Amino acid sequence: MLLGGVQIPAEVLTAWEERKLVIFTGAGTSIAPPSGLPSFLNLAAQVAHKVQSPLDPAAEVWKDQLDSFMDVLNEGDDVDVHRLVQGIVTEPGSRPNANHDALARIAAKYSTRVVTTNYDLHLETALAVHHEGRLDVFRAPAMPLGDDFDGLVYLHGSAADDPRRLVVTDRDFSSAYFHSAWAARFLERMFRKYVVLFVGYSHSDVVMKYLGLGLGPESKRFVITDDPGNAIWRRLRVTALEYPTGRHEVLTSCLVEWAKFGGLGLLDHRRRLRELLSTASEPAPDEESYLEDSLGREDRVRFFCEFATDKYWLEWAAKREPFRKLFDRRTGPGPVTNELAEWFAHSFALVDDAELESDERRSSSAWRVFAEAGGVLSAPVWNALGIGLLGMKFARPADATRWLWILMEQEQVGCEESFLDYALEWTELCSVAAHTASSPLCTSSTTNPASLSPRRTVSASRTSSSTISTRIPTVSPRPAENPLSAVGSVGRPGQLSVSASEDFESTMAAQARRVPGFGGSRFHSCACTSGTRPRCTRSEIRPS
Repeated sequence: MLLGGVQIPAEVLTAWEERKLVIFTGAGTSIAPPSGLPSFLNLAAQVAHKVQSPLDPAAEVWKDQLDSFMDVLNEGDDVDVHRLVQGIVTEPGSRPNANHDALARIAAKYSTRVVTTNYDLHLETALAVHHEGRLDVFRAPAMPLGDDFDGLVYLHGSAADDPRRLVVTDRDFSSAYFHSAWAARFLERMFRKYVVLFVGYSHSDVVMKYLGLGLGPESKRFVITDDPGNAIWRRLRVTALEYPTGRHEVLTSCLVEWAKFGGLGLLDHRRRLRELLSTASEPAPDEESYLEDSLGREDRVRFFCEFATDKYWLEWAAKREPFRKLFDRRTGPGPVTNELAEWFAHSFALVDDAELESDERRSSSAWRVFAEAGGVLSAPVWNALGIGLLGMKFARPADATRWLWILMEQEQVGCEESFLDYALEWTELCSVAAHTASSPLCTSSTTNPASLSPRRTVSASRTSSSTISTRIPTVSPRPAENPLSAVGSVGRPGQLSVSASEDFESTMAAQARRVPGFGGSRFHSCACTSGTRPRCTRSEIRPS
């Protein structure tokens, strides 16, 4: 989902909503005003300046080992690097910034689970405002269990504690990650269980070379960064979520938009979806991202289906994965799938809009979407169409009747047979195999005109299987045509398809035997001949 210019994957948002996300913050979150705190490089430079050292942490020899640089400074006479660091990060004028506030709101929405390598107290201050109840705070080296914790963890120590506990020099890092290894043990368990999002880190952060010690190959981790192509992310198996280089305000915008999104209730989501779907036009990128996310969310998909009644939105949804699953036989029932299947059936496929021009009909759009998706129904959409047809007991438009033929052909495991049985009880199908475009419609005095199935042009070939399936490479230009004419004569090995070389009656007899309850169906035939045209057989199917 696009939030403030950064694409946040559904996997991250889902982990957040399911209370399985750890937000892992670095120095970058505390640089923006009014915090104004330094990165680790600038922190080292400030310490060097305070002890009047001629060493430059930005020099080639030091820039990739700032922890060692701090250790060298700490060896000077009367130098206490830890106390100097504590003083710098607790400057009286430094206050929490927008990053801290947004991160606290995001974390407190579901389950406050935050780890920071910063020493400052700004995130703790912000969490105290937004977190409900008592906030558990863990300060190094006293770590919780990495796979069972809630609250805020100061992985490298807190400025509120004795400065000697701050992890600053390479000796401190060695103790935390190698000798005592309390940080490494915590991280190993945490990465094994949770999805982790890094915020405020760059590839050059000294902590990155130590974090790699706790990153197992099976863990899911992401980083919001302006340097997504850096090799360190691949080495650490971290998925980079990019924003423009040097545009750190985009990171802030992302976090603020995410916090606002998290603050929306169901009524807010319903109101926003109603506004976005009220016009059938291409949405802005952030709006489209929100719609795509809503399409796959159990709590919001019903609002999408409530307001997306224009055929534009059906064609828009047809390009998105949650909806495309409706036309995959492997798709089973589920909250999102069932909602979308009912939407497709009742708002489009089975609507009576015959009075409109063909290209304006929602029913025609539904047929086209079905055809372009491969002409195969999953069980959830099969059932939704069956329920819809069952509800049309007395007058079914031709555009709805054609779906009955598809249901008979594509019954499968997971389909409710009773829907088809009851729907057919109220149907008298009149089928005519016409072999030229001018063939007349065959009618019968016993046929209900409201349920008369239209002229049918079919071709097929028999094979050994008793299963009928369809594939639709083209869309019928006239919705009133037999759906099998749109299917064409494409057949697959071991399957039954319809052929001009045999009577349509016999094909439909075989079809009827497949449908439970129709073994005793009776068939009335009439032959329509004109000149030298082949025999045309009408079949009327009724339950016995």
